[in-house]
Amino acid sequence: MTLWHENPTIWEALDHLIDTAWLPLKELLDRIHEYDEELAPQTKAMLFGGLGVFSMTYAQLRQDGNSAIDSYSQAMNNVQHDRRIQEMMSTTAQNLVDRRVDEMGGA
Repeated sequence: MTLWHENPTIWEALDHLIDTAWLPLKELLDRIHEYDEELAPQTKAMLFGGLGVFSMTYAQLRQDGNSAIDSYSQAMNNVQHDRRIQEMMSTTAQNLVDRRVDEMGGA
């Protein structure tokens, strides 16, 4: 059995998904963005910083002629470096630490 990233059907399926979904997703995100002030930070991080950044980056890089795996890698890197994702991860980590300290009796 091959490794997941060596399976060409995965890249074909990802290309098909992004080719089909990117423009409707962008339209949806643009409409949701109008309600930005109503959205929880986690929602903004996942929708815009995660799904949006990944899809936009992947679509653009593939359109520019980059390979699927390189486009995927760069898209994931962009998601990891998005400030909304970083803030969400930081908040989650801090909440876990605070919870653990509370469980230890505040010690």
